[in-house]
Amino acid sequence: MRYAHGNFEAFVRPLKPEGVEKKAAWIVGGGLGGMAAAAFLIRDAGMAPSMITILEASDENGGALDGAGNAQTGWLIRGGREMEEQFQCLWDLYRSIPSLEMPDGTVLDEFYYLNRLDPSSSPLRAMCGQGQPVPDRHSLTLTGKARREIIALILADEDKLAGKTISDVLSGDFMASNFWLFWRSMFAFETWHSAVEMKRYLARFVHQILGLKDLRTLKFTKYNQQESLSLPLATWLAGQGVVFRHGVRVTNVVVDTLSGKKVATHIDWLENGVVAGVDLTPEELVFVTNGSMVALLQNSACGRDESFDVLFFTGRPA
Repeated sequence: MRYAHGNFEAFVRPLKPEGVEKKAAWIVGGGLGGMAAAAFLIRDAGMAPSMITILEASDENGGALDGAGNAQTGWLIRGGREMEEQFQCLWDLYRSIPSLEMPDGTVLDEFYYLNRLDPSSSPLRAMCGQGQPVPDRHSLTLTGKARREIIALILADEDKLAGKTISDVLSGDFMASNFWLFWRSMFAFETWHSAVEMKRYLARFVHQILGLKDLRTLKFTKYNQQESLSLPLATWLAGQGVVFRHGVRVTNVVVDTLSGKKVATHIDWLENGVVAGVDLTPEELVFVTNGSMVALLQNSACGRDESFDVLFFTGRPA
């Protein structure tokens, strides 16, 4: 899907790629990114679902959205996303995925009406002093100096921010503001984190700034994101005929670069502990989601709640 100044392009059905009837796809990772790739291949590229195989190391789909537990002991989810209206790619996907509970509705329909009828807000966003409301909690308490520093950071060239931390570019005026308190508690930032990362987040979520005070701009799924997002998508894909192979941990994708292009020629994996793999033909494509949020968190010294999923493409030219 392309985005222009209007929205008419969002409603145009993509042209079917030439030769897609002969194509097959291997998708490494059964998280939301991998399943989204499969869904877009079916919906927008016209690929036959039975020609798509998802390789997942665990026994479940959903990646970091791995809700588990029960009503008696409670639920555990290692990953979850704070959601809002501007997730264009996500909402474009879920307008095509049937809801598991809403008759004749999509996951997007279900999500939209839930948040319209029961909007989210937090009248007491933060507390201090053993349960007392934060002073001026309805204000961001940004001084003129702090505002100018935010603007300068958003407009700064990233190469000039290389190696700098947040405390290097934002002064004590900013750190004393409610803005910083609300911001760091929402996005898990510390003063020693990257100034570049702070700049990118400010640019991405600038439209959310007024909602920091009470979280009213956030949107929520009916259940945990595993049940409300992952499960409907996996159910639809399986119903279409996509092949899910669990217990398959991909260890390597052999890529040939001699032709000047990156061409995937073989996939190595461990299937339930047994070494195996597959040679790829010129008609097979490989999509890899590498760098699981959960895996990085388990091996990270800083413990940031951040997603590092990357979706990239390799494959032989037709």
